[in-house]
Formats: sequence, structure tokens, C-alpha cells
Amino acid sequence: RRLDAADAVDTGEMLVNAPVQGSTHLDLRESAARHAYGTDLDLFPVGAVVPLMNEYRYDDVVEVVTAAKRGLGTDAPVHLFGAGHPMMFALAAAVGCDLFDSAAYALYARDDRYLTVRGTKHLEDLRTFPCSCPVCTEYTPADIRGMTDTDRERKLARHNLHVSFAEMRRVRQAIAEGTLLQLVDARARGHPTMTDGYRTLLDQAGHLEAHDRVSKDTVFHVSAESARWPTVARYQDRLTRFAPEGTLLLAENDAALDGEYDERWPLVPPYGPVPPELRETFPLTAERPDRLSTAAYDRAADGVARLAESCPATVTVAVTDWPASACERLPESVEQV
Repeated sequence: RRLDAADAVDTGEMLVNAPVQGSTHLDLRESAARHAYGTDLDLFPVGAVVPLMNEYRYDDVVEVVTAAKRGLGTDAPVHLFGAGHPMMFALAAAVGCDLFDSAAYALYARDDRYLTVRGTKHLEDLRTFPCSCPVCTEYTPADIRGMTDTDRERKLARHNLHVSFAEMRRVRQAIAEGTLLQLVDARARGHPTMTDGYRTLLDQAGHLEAHDRVSKDTVFHVSAESARWPTVARYQDRLTRFAPEGTLLLAENDAALDGEYDERWPLVPPYGPVPPELRETFPLTAERPDRLSTAAYDRAADGVARLAESCPATVTVAVTDWPASACERLPESVEQV
């Protein structure tokens, strides 16, 4: 009723919020978001998430925001209440938040806490500042510890603002480049609960793929989680568009692409089978380490299965040193040599 009442008020050019509540009850979040979106109000803050963030429950934050997004249109600007720690800005943006607000920079400074993109440090534990902002280049931790309470709080608050603004700029640039998930992947290493949030985000692969850019800068696969990125899912979905006939050899090693076969395709984990004419196109130009994760091979095997089940060709796979889990994912119709 309050949303309906607010919707009826003429506020001129002033923007009016339509908060989306519902605690961790995802059905309530989605329903509340759908009702809020049905009004003519302007911003859609996801509320009651500060307790979750204070307890480092980033997986729950991702689920709550995702539920709210399901009830909102793609044109709805989403505001995440109380999101003030820079280590989670990239994750929040990736799940679909457009605006943040918080007094964390000042509240943390009041308790002698020093923000970084990888977590929080206590001033008393710092021997040197791992930052190049104006505060950290002019003063040492010992200098700031020796200041009055007011000056110490002011200096730490300035640093906390600098690191927060810098991370927001990184997020914007990553969005422009199409590399936001790479930034989330890096930030997820800062704390185990951030990894939980990141993996929960990747559970929403269908939602991510629907809104992910088709083309972007070169991506880097440096973690097991990157095998679950939307670029991999989209590529494997499109494998079903190819219909090789006769006999098809798939091999990770180019030297193995010989023998009496009608067609020979390379295998590129985590993507899977690659038509030769696409080998130098995005996303197959992704940079990968020589020592890939088991997840990358498993995902490549899933790609082989997608192709084998949809094309008329008889498929043979020639690989060495693939983990057993990947080989076991290959369908029985695929011969392994």
C-alpha cells in the first residue's frame, strides 16, 4: 500500500525509491520486486541485506538480488542498500546492481579499520600500507597510529574513500571491456565467503548468459570457476548448429589430427570441439594456462557430448593426460583412442 501511495504523489523531478524487501525468502523478494516494478517509481533498492553482508553471507546476498532481478524489468535501476566494502563491488555489479550507498568508509575508519579490495585490515596490524593513494604515500601506519583520534579517523576515512572510488572505476572499465567476471574471479580469492558468493553467481548461468555480451576483449581462464562462465555456455549451446558428417576426429594436440577421418577438429578446454574455421575467433582466442583445471577438461567433455548427440558424424576423441572424470563424461557413442 505504501508503494501505491508513493506512486500517487507528484514529486516533480525528484526520484522516488520502491524498496524490494523479503529477507532471504526468495519467492517474497521476487513477488515484491514484481509489484514494485508495476508502479511508476524510479529506483528499486534491495533492502535488508546489511545484516547478510555484516556476516559475510555473500552467497545469500547473490540469491536475494537475483530473486529481486527476476521480478524487475531489465530497464529497472537496482540499488543495493549498504554495500560499502570495495571487495564486493564487482560481485554486486555482476549480479545486476547499478548503485551502491554506504557509510562504511567512515564507520570502518572510526574503528581503525583499513579497507582493501581483498578484505579489511586493522591499523594496529599494518607495518606498511599496501596502497598508493595520497594518504598511504604521505604517511606510514606508525604516523597515523600516533595521531589524535579525530585526525586518525579522518585519514583512514580518506583512504577508505580512495580505495572505494578506485574499485568503482575498475568495475566500470571492466564492464566497458566485457571482462567483469574476470574481476569478480580475482576478487573472489580475497575471502572464502566471496568465493561462495561467486560460485552462487555462476549457478545463475542462464540469467548471466542472457545478458552477457557476445563479443568482448580477450578473456583469461585462470581458475576452475571460469569453466562455468557464460561465454563457455553460449559456445557449447551453439555447437548444435554444426552438423559434420562421416567420421570426425577431435584432438587436443594438433599433431594428433591425422588419420583416415572425414573431418578433424581441435579440442580446446574448456570450450570443447572447435570447427577449424573458428579457431582464431572469440571466445576461442582466450588465454589459458598450460596446466588446466580438472573443471576445464570436464567442461570440454560436456561440449563433446553436446556435439556428438546433435550431429550425424561418428565421433572419435584422441586425448592424452585427460583426467578420468572428463573421460567418464564422454558418451558411449564416442570412441576414445
